[in-house]
Amino acid sequence: MLTSQAVKSLIGRNPISSRIITARFHTNIALATFIQCYAPTNESDDDAKAAFYVRLQCATDGVAKKDLLLLLGDLNAKVKSDNTSFETVMGEQGTGKMNANGQLFADFCSFNKLVIWR
Repeated sequence: MLTSQAVKSLIGRNPISSRIITARFHTNIALATFIQCYAPTNESDDDAKAAFYVRLQCATDGVAKKDLLLLLGDLNAKVKSDNTSFETVMGEQGTGKMNANGQLFADFCSFNKLVIWR
C-alpha cells in the first residue's frame, strides 16, 4: 500500500521471490531503492537460509550504485550488544546474544557495507 504521493514517486518494483521485493523511488534527496524482505526463521534449515541470502545478494547487486539503499523487513535476526568485529556495521544497541540469523545478517551487512540501525 502506498500513498498517492508515493505512487507518483514510484519508478518501478520487482518481486524477487515470495520473501523479497524491491521498489525504486524518486525522493527529494536522491533515487532510493527499498528492499523489503522476510528472512527464514532461525529454526529453518540452512539451505533455506542460504537460498534467501543468495537472492538477497542478487537484489542488492542489482541496485544502482548512486541510489540510496534501504533494506527493510523482518530478518528474524538478533544482533548482540557487543559489536566486536562488527564496529563498522552496528553500534552497541543489540539485544544481548546473537543468534545464527543475526550472524548471517551481520555478515551480509559487512560484506555489502551496510549499517544496521534500529
